Amino acid sequence: MTDFELADLLVSHLEALLGFLTAFVSLTSAFLVAAFFGEGRLSKLLARLTAGIYSLAAIFFIFVTQRIGSIMAGIQAQMGESLAWHPAAYEPESILLVTRWFLVFAMTCAYLFSMWYFFRHIKPGAADEDRANA
Repeated sequence: MTDFELADLLVSHLEALLGFLTAFVSLTSAFLVAAFFGEGRLSKLLARLTAGIYSLAAIFFIFVTQRIGSIMAGIQAQMGESLAWHPAAYEPESILLVTRWFLVFAMTCAYLFSMWYFFRHIKPGAADEDRANA
């Protein structure tokens, strides 16, 4: 692989990573908005379906973030002296490693907090009980 292709590959993986992070933040925000406005209004089925879809998507984004970070570390390891002009070629490998695991940890914490908030504010079945009592 040429030096230009390595630099381009690293940039394209970085762009993909930023796209996945943006999608994760949007997904988590939408889930928290659903928890806030759906308090006492969601049936058991809808609450479980919402939490299940969010869980699948969030876990997918967390694993993809880790995988793209691993690929980026491999690309950085292949960069040689001829790419000294590229910041990724001369920065320590530990920076990319720490950043990757920090992102995975932060995304996992956001996922766990969102699930806690959802089930703290959504009482699955409260809407079903209200309809039965009416």
